[in-house]
Amino acid sequence: MKNKPVIILIVVLAFLTGMLISRKILFTDQNLALVSSEPNIFQDNVNPNLEKITFQFNQSLDKTNLSVSIIPDLQHQIKKETNNLIIFPEEVLKEGERYQIEIREVSGDFYFPFSFQTGSGLSDPAEQETGFQSEID
Repeated sequence: MKNKPVIILIVVLAFLTGMLISRKILFTDQNLALVSSEPNIFQDNVNPNLEKITFQFNQSLDKTNLSVSIIPDLQHQIKKETNNLIIFPEEVLKEGERYQIEIREVSGDFYFPFSFQTGSGLSDPAEQETGFQSEID
């Protein structure tokens, strides 16, 4: 068979091409995406005595450089824990106020606008809604 070396070469090249394509598909870095938040996005009647605002992401934030802006201005502390970004308000939120939070990755690869509106001061934090679930491209 004169074509045996050519056939073997084609099979080897096809195998290597398949390996490269599967490696690209399987080991591609996943984009940062929001998985959940507490309170929910666009939630109304959020307790103004809220102790923290939590954002859960699909991957660790250890090597991610995020910026956060809040309108109206709110004194706060930010903490990153694995795949969570937690905002701790240092003051009671204003009743009946819509708060807008923008989270950006400094590289520009991720942007998420978020808002919620406070209610009239619920006494039991268990009365707050929780569980926004979404993935953002």
